[in-house]
Amino acid sequence: LSRREFLGAAGAALQIRPSGDSFRRRLAERELRRGLAQLGVGAGAPAFVLDVAPERFRNPEAYEISADAGRLRLLGATEQALLYAVFDFLERQGAFFGIDGESYPLDPVRELALPPPGRPWTAAPRFAARGLVPWPDFLNCVTVYNEEDFRAYLEAMLRMRFNTLGIHVY
Repeated sequence: LSRREFLGAAGAALQIRPSGDSFRRRLAERELRRGLAQLGVGAGAPAFVLDVAPERFRNPEAYEISADAGRLRLLGATEQALLYAVFDFLERQGAFFGIDGESYPLDPVRELALPPPGRPWTAAPRFAARGLVPWPDFLNCVTVYNEEDFRAYLEAMLRMRFNTLGIHVY
């Protein structure tokens, strides 16, 4: 198999339930599939359950990741929090998200890092506003970036769980 065929097969073997119909739910599913494929995770992976339960959390960006009986559950207070749970999970597997893009381990992951049964990983952002301010004198200046540059920049911000973009103008 070529690397592309292997990664395609790995993505096809994943079970993600329930499937979402909103944009953010579909984005969370797509990012999880893409990230696991980059990690080389395929057959033998647990079933992933992505869910939203606002009543379980105080903070609308809080989430938890739990594992039991061959199932991995990512639970968020909101769909945005669910997306943050996906990125947190991928980082715990060795992915790195930076403003210049993402990187994954070169070798396929042999075994997923999972929370111990009955002890979920929980998280919530420390600050309500998290983001960047592109400055006119730097490479990410609004007068230098084109649409493709900004798309990559904004995708990187999302993966780093930033929620604020300030544009400095005179």
